[in-house]
Amino acid sequence: MSEANQNLEREVKLGAWPGFELPELDGFSKGVKTAKGAERVLDATYFDTPDLRLIRWGVTVRHRTGDDPPWTVKLPSEIAIPGVLSRLEIGFRGSRDRVPDAVSALVRVHRRSAQLEVVARLTTRRRHLAIHNGKGKVVANVDDDEVSVVADGRVTARFREVEAELAQGASVELLSTLVARLREAGAGAPDPTPKLVRALGPRALAPPDVVAVNLPGDPTIGDLARLSLASALLRIIHSDPVMRLDADVEGVHQMRVGARRLRSDLRTLGDAVDREWADELRSELAWMAGVLGPVRDADVLIVRLTRQGDRLALSDRPDTATLIERLRRERGKALELAVNELAGDRYGALIDCLVDAASNPRLTNSAKRPAVDVLPRTVGSAWRRLDKAVRAMDKESSGDSHRVRIFAKRARYAGEMAIPVVGKSAKQFSTKLARVQDVLGERQDAVVAESWLRQAGPILTRGQALVAGQLLSLQRDAFGADSDSEWKTSWGDVSQKRVTAWLR
Repeated sequence: MSEANQNLEREVKLGAWPGFELPELDGFSKGVKTAKGAERVLDATYFDTPDLRLIRWGVTVRHRTGDDPPWTVKLPSEIAIPGVLSRLEIGFRGSRDRVPDAVSALVRVHRRSAQLEVVARLTTRRRHLAIHNGKGKVVANVDDDEVSVVADGRVTARFREVEAELAQGASVELLSTLVARLREAGAGAPDPTPKLVRALGPRALAPPDVVAVNLPGDPTIGDLARLSLASALLRIIHSDPVMRLDADVEGVHQMRVGARRLRSDLRTLGDAVDREWADELRSELAWMAGVLGPVRDADVLIVRLTRQGDRLALSDRPDTATLIERLRRERGKALELAVNELAGDRYGALIDCLVDAASNPRLTNSAKRPAVDVLPRTVGSAWRRLDKAVRAMDKESSGDSHRVRIFAKRARYAGEMAIPVVGKSAKQFSTKLARVQDVLGERQDAVVAESWLRQAGPILTRGQALVAGQLLSLQRDAFGADSDSEWKTSWGDVSQKRVTAWLR
């Protein structure tokens, strides 16, 4: 998302009473000095769905006059610091009259099929202090904000807060010292509540649409269905913005894992769920995973060829780098296509269906059975299909290896679904199957790499073709003696009677 400006916001919000005055902050930490900024009036318009889906996920969309760029999306950050509100700020350009398409797409997984509309207007009178270190670099900012909530042209509420925010690269210890100084001067206790939540009230504090609840003591297969579907969907929801911002290759990976787990869990649940309903969901999830497939394949291929390229002669490194850069460009185009496809109505409708499925799965009477009685049989069925495929496998056939890997993944996911109920036996089974999957995955990655290198061959320079030839030869290692030994070991570990004894 090249048009967006990104920044990790790390701040502490403190309540302030009407008579509070900012203390002298020069020297509160060694060498720091303050510089007072001009007082500003900021008019902010916040957007959400009518039922406040975004803010209930901790997501805000705002247009604020005086900001550059004027549009901001704030997403919860995975960087957790006790007492500190950490959010990823992404800025966008665009007019006030219409939510930019890029903003709407970034929060697609949270808004789903709903449109964004104005939910609050806030006017803030801000007094600003910039805090510099001894070298003149800004290390923190303090904003003293008097906030008015405006509705129908009149002020409906007022509050005041002081924000202490770290600049990029500054230490958390500095923020702690700053907050302590503000509290000594009479500021209230840290309160991580965003302005929008304070303006909207209790509705904004409701839980998000998807919550992975704890299982009861003796769960039914229906209870497990709700937990499994919610857990996999949460993986997709948390990973979606990461994918769109291209912040980490795990965004694409975890979205695909979430889709595959949902498909697997719906299969494992068997007759406990309505089959027509489950099959329709599985079909749409396959579409979603397919959209992301080319990006994930490129990510895996880049890592593989980079690692293998490091084994080549130094004189080959420039051509290796050029070859991999071509792959990166292909990956960039694939990501752009995926982002655009998953910004559309089909994806929004799918997430709507999955949210409904997580809380209200279409269960049958069979879902009332105890999960502990059902799962050993359903996981056992997945295991027997895998065992049959292994017995029929030709170890020289890449196609057979890939087919067996698919069966191994299904059996592993089924085993992992059983862990909350069965416990240690299911965990051991799944862990050992993960190793089987990794060994077979190495073979499939080699097949994909070989295919890409051969496809690229006709348009390569002589030097690049030489590198491609060397890399092609390295793909054969995935089917060599060492690989065969790893396969036999991994399969032998999982097929032991003590590992599969709990299956029926």
